[in-house]
Amino acid sequence: MAFFCLGLAQALGALVFLFYLFWGFNYNRVRIEETLKLEVIPLGSEAIRAEAEWAVDMAAEAREAILSAEDTALNAGIIPKNLESIIRQGLTEVLRSMNYPIPGRVRGRLLWPPVVLMGFGGSGIYIPFVFEGYTSSGLLSVSRPFNMAHEMGHSFGFTDEGSCNFLAWLACEATQVPAIQYSGRLVYWTYIAREFRRAFPGEYRKIWSGLPPGMMADLRASAENWRKYEGRLSRVSEKVYSEYLKYQGITEGIQSYNRLILLVSAWKNKNRTP
Repeated sequence: MAFFCLGLAQALGALVFLFYLFWGFNYNRVRIEETLKLEVIPLGSEAIRAEAEWAVDMAAEAREAILSAEDTALNAGIIPKNLESIIRQGLTEVLRSMNYPIPGRVRGRLLWPPVVLMGFGGSGIYIPFVFEGYTSSGLLSVSRPFNMAHEMGHSFGFTDEGSCNFLAWLACEATQVPAIQYSGRLVYWTYIAREFRRAFPGEYRKIWSGLPPGMMADLRASAENWRKYEGRLSRVSEKVYSEYLKYQGITEGIQSYNRLILLVSAWKNKNRTP
């Protein structure tokens, strides 16, 4: 028994060592806003309103550019078969423009079965021991491009979830493929919509009812898809992951995903994007 315990301790020690060697030390890297000299400031209520309106217009614009798009939820046919290559190229262009190193050829794979991730409330995961990002096969096609770009962002050594969300949004924009751009813009809308609801609870129903029919159909289809996997495991795993992030120095925990809004806003202000 003593030998078994000793062997187990050695195995766990090796696992922890490899985790920090391959991944963990990245939690100490300089935040992306410092590198890019972005002025990240909290948004006031009127700024949130303006951002929400802009997000709707941008998402609607991208959706209208999808040739097969109708007022019903988009299907799998909108996604290019070489999605991984397109996302990789877009993300590489973004990182190169920021003067970040581009080490290796990162991968973005689909993980089966869907319940492996979505049953725990997750849409994707980066596994440092194999240096690859995985997107749940259970995600609807409209959500896959953004999620794949997010996990690929982790593959380039970015640990902060908000930074990877930001890079994913930029990568989707850089592809110039309407369906992929729409994926990033729709996700961004969902983030700013939550902030809008907190700032203007009485007006949220109005802005929701004013969404284009096709965009509303996509949001409803995504929500219905997630409901198939909701349960205790997803709630518990969310709390565990939040505590893990805090332990690694990301004080916002799981709320760090929401930094996407602040980073996009700061990026737009710096680059004077209308």
